[in-house]
Amino acid sequence: TNTVGLYLLGSLATGDYDPATGDIDCLAVTHERADERLFDALGRMHAALRGSGLPGATTIECAYIPLATLRRYQATDAHPWLGSDGHFAWETQNSDWIIQRHIARELGVIVSGPDLRELIDPVSPEALTAATANLLREWWAWQIDDHRNLRDDDYQAYAVLTMCRARYTLATGAIASKPAAARWLMAREPHFAALIERALAWRPAMRL
Repeated sequence: TNTVGLYLLGSLATGDYDPATGDIDCLAVTHERADERLFDALGRMHAALRGSGLPGATTIECAYIPLATLRRYQATDAHPWLGSDGHFAWETQNSDWIIQRHIARELGVIVSGPDLRELIDPVSPEALTAATANLLREWWAWQIDDHRNLRDDDYQAYAVLTMCRARYTLATGAIASKPAAARWLMAREPHFAALIERALAWRPAMRL
């Protein structure tokens, strides 16, 4: 088998998973990089799973990263990646994967395989704050002028909580779940408390 291990990341790792709003974030570690034949097989598997009707099947996000490039962040490395919208493609790693490596190493839930502390180098607080700043530039800065995503209520709630988590990391050099970071910021910035409360309470079919 090409599989080294399977791990849960995201809110399932940080302890604040909410099935009403959360994704199921997974990391599959492989011995070798996927070839096109395996990539096609994985795509068919995920399409079948997505159409199965099983709980959570349409919220899975999964990255397939080989051992050779798992240990430390490499911006040019591309790996098969499934988005929760069903999009499956080869994707390069943005700065978020510095943060994801830290979560995987320190908090990742082992479904199968060895402890990720054996496979991933520690990520320093300085690297986490730099990655957070880069991610704000890479993904969020352009949305100051282009508001298309922010017209959706679910994306508004996601944006508010993501900004809370970014503020937490920039201030502390550590990682917290979105709800924990939101509560931290509410205590320090009470003028944002009402907006953050609405973002925390948001559920599908609600307006922020």
